[in-house]
Amino acid sequence: MTFNYNNKYQLTSVGMGNEKGLYASNQQHYDEQGRIIYNNGFRGDNITPVSYDSIVWAGQKSMRYTRWISAGPTVYDTAQYEYNNTGLPIFWSRPIVDLEYIYENGDLVKRITTKFAGRDNIFSKSEATFEYDSMPNPFYWLFLHNPYVSELSERADYFMLPSKHNITKMSINYLSGGDPAYITEMLFENKYNATTHLLEEQTLKYKTLPGDTVRSSTVFTYIKL
Repeated sequence: MTFNYNNKYQLTSVGMGNEKGLYASNQQHYDEQGRIIYNNGFRGDNITPVSYDSIVWAGQKSMRYTRWISAGPTVYDTAQYEYNNTGLPIFWSRPIVDLEYIYENGDLVKRITTKFAGRDNIFSKSEATFEYDSMPNPFYWLFLHNPYVSELSERADYFMLPSKHNITKMSINYLSGGDPAYITEMLFENKYNATTHLLEEQTLKYKTLPGDTVRSSTVFTYIKL
């Protein structure tokens, strides 16, 4: 996954791929207040359009409207968001998922996830809590006034959170539904560049079943533009 951003620390494009190359990309555009207003999705060639998102703002809330090229001219309201005074997400809702974010001292400390079977029937509810080290998170600024980054962070292969510092531990409490035996704790080991103090590698360790430990590692590369 690659990120490009401008000199205002705003995300301008994201590329998603593997060792064979890019398979999808997105491009973002902002208004004069620094709020995202368009997010356009493309295939890996950055030419063939897949979807067009328009984000309409009303104070500290926004609604996302999506048009998928394959579905013709129909426009769908696909998500709604709410932000705090800093510009970080405090609520995100899609048709079958609600996420609530709670912060302390600039870090996300609790995330409540509610999944629905239909709009009104709760299928499962869980509460995740987070712990951090004291080192700066290089992705923090990308979250400001950008609901696309909030959604992307939920699908990323590593933990990109709207927090000023880097995660060291995540604990999950299943309040209803779900499987408490699946994943209840994740531990993170962070390595930093001795000169820039930027995050260079993050190793994740967790258990999916008793005695079954999974490890994965993400390496970060930074290019000054």
